[in-house]
Amino acid sequence: MKLTCLSEGGGFYSPPCHILQWCGFTLLFECPVDLSALAVFSPIPTTGSSSSDDNSLIRAVPWYKTVASLHLWDPSSIDAVLISSPWALLGLPFLTRKPGFSSSTKIYATEATVRFGHLMMKELTFMHMEYVRYYGPDKKLGLPDWMNWTNLERLQMELKSIVLGEKQEELSGWVPIYR
Repeated sequence: MKLTCLSEGGGFYSPPCHILQWCGFTLLFECPVDLSALAVFSPIPTTGSSSSDDNSLIRAVPWYKTVASLHLWDPSSIDAVLISSPWALLGLPFLTRKPGFSSSTKIYATEATVRFGHLMMKELTFMHMEYVRYYGPDKKLGLPDWMNWTNLERLQMELKSIVLGEKQEELSGWVPIYR
């Protein structure tokens, strides 16, 4: 039996994530999104003015931070996913759209978790649509401009640690929103 910690969890809004391998069976516990990472994106100003000289927040349509080391696992090797809370459900669409994720993989959650998680997903996508309405859609494919190292170097140290992690090198967990 092998238990691998993919994410320690950052508190209430970012539950931990683990993979358990036992007798050839792989079980993923939780599939969260780090909602605290949304704190680096500028809220939509109510005055309609945005100052370009303020580098305290990223002024762009947000991307979302999933479990960074989950991309190291082959999604086809996951036999089942166990979700225990609505917050741990938010990353599931990111996982299921990965190439290789099997449609036969079983996903277990209580009805209440699924209902609250669905409401939270709808709220997250609505909030994202508001950002797109204000900032406009991403016009280029690939990584957004704010992920450019030059732009990341301008961020305050607290925000840089949220975006890049403790070692200042974790950009792999950032993904665009699901549909």
